[in-house]
Amino acid sequence: YLPYYIALRQQLMTRTVKAEVIDADPLAGIKFVEAVRPPENVTVPVNAQAFGIELDTDTRWPEAMSCRLNIIDQESHDEAMTLIKSLKAPLLLGVAAHRLPDRGVQRLVKELVDSANEKPWLILLSKPSVSVTSSRELAWFRLAETCGIPAEHVITR
Repeated sequence: YLPYYIALRQQLMTRTVKAEVIDADPLAGIKFVEAVRPPENVTVPVNAQAFGIELDTDTRWPEAMSCRLNIIDQESHDEAMTLIKSLKAPLLLGVAAHRLPDRGVQRLVKELVDSANEKPWLILLSKPSVSVTSSRELAWFRLAETCGIPAEHVITR
C-alpha cells in the first residue's frame, strides 16, 4: 500500500466511542394519566323529547322517535322555547345532516341548549336520497361543541 492509503485507512477506521444522550427528555420518567374513553353504547334516553330544526318533510326520524315540534319560523321557535323551559325529560334536537350549519342554526341551537334543564342530545338525520359527507358531519360536531353539547351526545344515523 501507498503511505497515503494507509493514513486514510487509519483515519476512516471506526473508533470505540461511548454513546450517551446529551439532551435527555425531562419528562421521560413521568407517567401520564390515560384518557378515559366514553362508553361505546351511549343511547338516547327513552323519555327524550324530540324537536326538529328546519327539517324537510322527507327527513325521517328513527322508528322509536317522533318529532314533537319542527322549528321553522319565529312562532314555532317561541312555542319550542316555552315547551323546553318546562320540560322534565331530556331534550333531543334533530337536524338535517346533509345541510351545513349556518350562524342562524347555530344561534338557534345555542338558545335551545341554554334553555334546557340538562345536557341535550343532537341527532343528525338524513334523507334516504341524500348522502352525508364526513366534512358535514364534522361541521355538526363542531357546532355541538360550540353550543355545549358533549360529543357523546351527538348521534349520527
